[in-house]
Amino acid sequence: MKATRIGRRRRKIAYKINVVPSLEIQETEEKNYFGRVKLQIDIKGKVRNKIVRKVSVLIVEEFKGEEVDEKNFENLCKINGVANLLLIARAFIASVTSQITYPPIVLPLIDLKSWQK
Repeated sequence: MKATRIGRRRRKIAYKINVVPSLEIQETEEKNYFGRVKLQIDIKGKVRNKIVRKVSVLIVEEFKGEEVDEKNFENLCKINGVANLLLIARAFIASVTSQITYPPIVLPLIDLKSWQK
C-alpha cells in the first residue's frame, strides 16, 4: 500500500490578535453594584497576504458587589474579571482550533496593567 499525503504543505501562519475588554457598572436600588465585563477577541492568521484562519470570540461575565465601594468593585471587575475571561477564552480557542487542519491557536499571556488605569 502506498502512502499518500493528504492536504497541503504547512506554512508558517502570521497571527494578528486584537483583545478588547469593556466594563459596565451600574448601582442597584439596594446601593450595591452590578458589573458586566465583556472580552472581545479577534484573531486573523495570514500566509503571505491570504487570510487562512479567522476566529472571533465574545465572552461575558457578570459580577455583583455587596458592601463594597465603587472604586474597589471596579478594580475587582477590571483585574479579576478580565483575567478569568482570558483564561476561559484561551482554553476555548486552543481547544476549538486544535480540531482543524492547522496547529491550535494558543493566546499569549497578556499584561492587564495597561487596561487597569
